[in-house]
Amino acid sequence: GFVRQSNFLIALGILNKMNDAHGDISKLLTMKNLFLPGGMGDMFKVLIQHKGVNSPELIGLRRMSEPGLAREIEEC
Repeated sequence: GFVRQSNFLIALGILNKMNDAHGDISKLLTMKNLFLPGGMGDMFKVLIQHKGVNSPELIGLRRMSEPGLAREIEEC
């Protein structure tokens, strides 16, 4: 099924990328717009399909209920 863009990007490590961009306000604001509630993170969904292969474990599809993910978003 679909997963919210915000969950997908956080699971992929966008918060770590934001730490790397520390000091570049323009870059930080652009990245925040991709996943903050009420923005693009809620409007867009991600769908990944596969055929003819075993179901791959994709890091971007981890659930927000995993330890640490919800806390990470609160800290940004």
